Amino acid sequence: MKLKINFLNLGINMELNNLKNTPSRDYHLDFAKGICIILMVIGHSSAPIWLHEWLSTFHMAVFFMASGFLWKLKNIDDINSLLKYIWKKIKSLYIPYVLCNGLFLVLNNFLVIIHIYPETSVLSTYQIMTGLLLILLTGNSTILGGATWFLSVLFLITILHAIYSFILKNFKYKNIIDFILVIFCIVMAEVINQLSLGFVLPLRIGILFSVYVLYRLGMIIKLIYDKLENITIGGGYQLIIVIALLGILIICSIFIGGVELNSGKIVNIAYLLFVSICGWGFLWVTASILHKYMNVICKIIGYFGRNTLPIVLWHFIAMKFVSYIWISTNNLSILLLASFPVIENTTYWFWTCYTVGGVFIPILVNIPYKFVKQILYERLKSMLIKSRSSNENSL
Repeated sequence: MKLKINFLNLGINMELNNLKNTPSRDYHLDFAKGICIILMVIGHSSAPIWLHEWLSTFHMAVFFMASGFLWKLKNIDDINSLLKYIWKKIKSLYIPYVLCNGLFLVLNNFLVIIHIYPETSVLSTYQIMTGLLLILLTGNSTILGGATWFLSVLFLITILHAIYSFILKNFKYKNIIDFILVIFCIVMAEVINQLSLGFVLPLRIGILFSVYVLYRLGMIIKLIYDKLENITIGGGYQLIIVIALLGILIICSIFIGGVELNSGKIVNIAYLLFVSICGWGFLWVTASILHKYMNVICKIIGYFGRNTLPIVLWHFIAMKFVSYIWISTNNLSILLLASFPVIENTTYWFWTCYTVGGVFIPILVNIPYKFVKQILYERLKSMLIKSRSSNENSL
């Protein structure tokens, strides 16, 4: 037990050192992503319908806007920069998506045996092999990896945007073509929404248009932010803005409803853009207030924002641990463990337990993982240096 605690402490110390050595980051963005990843888990935790409707108005949209906000022209300076950017996205988005879903698919029948999947979910070897191929090529996801749709879609739009921008960067009429492309995506997003084609079209094409519009919206916000960066707003005005934007989002969620980006159901494109901008502004100004008056809370949420990937990948399986605790303490049938994503008939506030488990279990598991990864990386680096040195000496 002492060894485990020391191991975890070493991992936490490594995390603290990494934070000290990390270049200055915009705390607004980390905070926004941190809140949205928590809201994503809440959305999967059987929270009250009114809360689900409110958070779904903006929480996934902000993630795509944040990616657009971080876009830099240096990513396409030359062909090497483009290839480096593509490889970076393969490592950070595509590979985690494939490994997560591939693992759950290969373990599918084992998950049935331990009651995480229902008995009707048994797959043949052929079905598993076919499923792996679909994961690699089409963006399909497993049940426990359902949240990774975000990774596959974000990977696709970032890669396509980078290639498109590289091809057009020296073109005389690139701004006109760019404008036409954005208008085309807006129109297609609305057409797909009105015809309810989000789930029908292959390769997640049904949601690519609306998501790309959000990505470009993030780029526009970045341009505005750079121009207005030196303008400060007093604390009193910030509080008024937060309350006003929160009120707008609540009213929209009550009278119009939420947004389901993963299925292409966006009410309409104007509504999607409106609530997304309100959500972004709400989180951005809230971050400014907390950074000034409750900096510790801002930093904790920001830490979640810097570690969204393990939560996206593993929060569903983490919720199964919470379900198992509920089943054990209430002497219920183990078959309830297959309830997805959570057991519905619990106490009114038990969704908060699912939320805590869905956020903290992946984060706590990720700390020793990053520690081991760092150790292995340092050892491999040391071995390569020694090998290179011995080769030079032999010459």
